[in-house]
Formats: sequence, structure tokens, C-alpha cells
Amino acid sequence: MAKRNTYRQRSVSWFTTLFLLVILLADTRQGRLMAQELNWSEPMDLRTRERFGSYFGADTNYIYTISEEGKRSKKQQFLAKYSARDLHFISKVPLLPEQNKRGRIDRNLEVTARFFIHGRFFLFLQRYNSQDHKNTLYAQEFGSDGLSRGKQIFLYELDARSRSHQGSYYIVPSADSMQWLIVANPDFDRYAGEKFGFRIFNDTFGLVHTLSAELPYKDKNFGVERIQLDKQDNIYLLAHIDIERKDRERDQADYYYDLISISPREDNKVLEFDLKLRDEAITDIDFKLDGQDHLLCAGFYKDALGRRAGVEGIFFLTLNGLTHQVLTKSIKPFNADFVSAI
Repeated sequence: MAKRNTYRQRSVSWFTTLFLLVILLADTRQGRLMAQELNWSEPMDLRTRERFGSYFGADTNYIYTISEEGKRSKKQQFLAKYSARDLHFISKVPLLPEQNKRGRIDRNLEVTARFFIHGRFFLFLQRYNSQDHKNTLYAQEFGSDGLSRGKQIFLYELDARSRSHQGSYYIVPSADSMQWLIVANPDFDRYAGEKFGFRIFNDTFGLVHTLSAELPYKDKNFGVERIQLDKQDNIYLLAHIDIERKDRERDQADYYYDLISISPREDNKVLEFDLKLRDEAITDIDFKLDGQDHLLCAGFYKDALGRRAGVEGIFFLTLNGLTHQVLTKSIKPFNADFVSAI
């Protein structure tokens, strides 16, 4: 049986991602974009084989990046600091050196996610234990010196029959960055009604809610595209569901998107939103919360019956997060009028 993808990395082009970001940042009610200020630094000269590193976070004064150096078991992650004003290099320190054994990273400890929130650095680490067949998730705070702040905090534990079948975790900060959502994906080949685990923690990792929910995709292959948590602890999940050939109509797309909500304050009720666009099929979609119980969705569409090839336009939806009603729907084809308006 085909292996199910628990979390699908978005495979859209940089242009698609940028375009959806612009749409979601737009103040559609006022018809204007949020003002953004850009400052350009002087060109930087890097030595041969030197890398700038992956962006980690920024505050008023500094920009932080993460890089990995070394070979195989001796690989070490480094935290670098640059001036936010001109990108001038300031320092680079090894990350969590006191937790490495003899200069080597524990092979059973994997970095699941990194966050820089409210001036605090966080690593989320998972450890596979081959003796008791468990995959355990921890949180670790550290400082700009690379050293840990306090002990690792236990968050979740999954049964894991082997290293290659240990399940996975997805970590989501809430919209106001005051809570953490942990999603535990058990390992299985095809979704057969197993319950996903969810835990909500406050900003000091005190447990607020723990719940499990069965997603409405039984006997289907699907991937989780995005998960969001609002101030009322409602969970919103965007999924990409594959349609097998035997279940597809002629010229029908081989996948579709679904958006659901899970409410821990209403007995873990799972409800679906209506994302249908008449005769159009969604090719790409993303969403964000507006902080007022609304979900803003934007994406691209094509002809659902395959009568015309290629992406045909963009769409925008405003959804009520409480009633699940579609408040506004706008569909704009890529025609001469659209191009001239850009």
C-alpha cells in the first residue's frame, strides 16, 4: 500500500508562494496592502565554502541564523548573530554544546523545529528509543550564547515500532505566540481512522488541553499542508487528499483540498469548511487567521473538467471560523483586465 504523507512540504514555486503571501497580507476590505519597510545593507564578502546559514529569527538589533558544520556524526549546529542594521557579522557559537557527548551530537536526538518568539530561542527535539520503542518529543530553551536555559521539557510520546516507523510531530505556535500546539502523527501506511493526538501548552509549557480526534479521511492518502491555532484554542487543519484512479471521474483532478476545524472546548468536534468553487478546481491554497474569528483563504484554480489546460486565475475566500459559513468569495481569471490592473 502507498505510504501516507503526514506532513507535505509545499512543492509550489517561489513565485506561487510569494503571490499567495501578498494576497493574504492584503487588506481586502480597504483594497490596499500592509505597508512594509525595507532596508538594504552593503554587499557582504563571504570566504570560500562559507555559508550565511538559514534564517532563524530577528529582533530590533540582531538577525540570527543557524548553520551546520562538520562531517557525519561530528556535525554541529551553530548560531550566528548579525547586525540588523547592516548585516555586519558579530558572533557565532555552537548550539547546545553541553548536551553533545565528546563533541558529537546524540544520533538518537533529532531537531524537529526551531522558533524565535518574543526574544526567546526554542528547539523542539525528538528522541527515538530502540529499547522501549518510543518516540519522545521535548522542548529546550537556549540563549544567544548557544547554552541551554533549564532542562528539556517533556511534551509527548508516541509508540514507534522502528526508527523508520516512529511517527512524527508538528509544532505550531498560536497566532499571538502565547501558546503551543503539538500535533502527534502516529505511523501507519494508510489512514484507517486512527486518532491524531493534540496537546496545547501555554508559553511556559504548562498543559492547557490534551485531545485526540479522528480526521474525516478514512482509507485515503492525505497530507497535512498547514495547521493553525486561534485564541479560543480552536485548531484549523488544511489537508491535501489524493483521489485514486478508480475513484476519479474522467478528466477529474487527482487530488482536492479540505479545511477542517477541531474544537477542544466543544468535545473535540470536527467540522469541515466548504471550499468548492463551482466548476473550478483548486490547484494551490493557503490560509491565515485574521484575529477576529475569520479565516482568509487565497489560491489558484483551474478548470475542474480539464477542458482547458493550466492555471486560469486566483480566488479569495473569507470564512467564519465559528459558523463555518462562506462570508465572501471572489474569483479573478487571468485575463487582460486582470493583468492591466496589476
